[in-house]
Amino acid sequence: MGAVKPETLAQFGQVVFELHDMINPASPERVLNALRKINVTHQLMHLHANNYMPYVSSGGKIFANVLEASYILREGHNLCAEYDVSLPLEIDMPNAKSLPEIELGRWNVKAEIDGRFVMKSVI
Repeated sequence: MGAVKPETLAQFGQVVFELHDMINPASPERVLNALRKINVTHQLMHLHANNYMPYVSSGGKIFANVLEASYILREGHNLCAEYDVSLPLEIDMPNAKSLPEIELGRWNVKAEIDGRFVMKSVI
């Protein structure tokens, strides 16, 4: 996503990502830069952990190796700047039906703070 310009991203009403290697990314700054870039034009609307892949628990928080993230274009929408949510949602379905859903817990999603993407657990 490094070479993609905000004007190009703004052409998409919705963007869905599957983020891999989130437990131990080889280059965490690349992931953060990509999320910062998409956050300029879009707002995170939904986050779901893919339960086919492992997760780790540290300090009472769950970190999934694979996350599914859905974004919506900011322009033309009246979006809240902040909301609390407990993940997964009732509408979510496990990717592997034979495995339990990964409970990410309560999250506070802030759309933008000083131009930075911020997502933090509030557990």
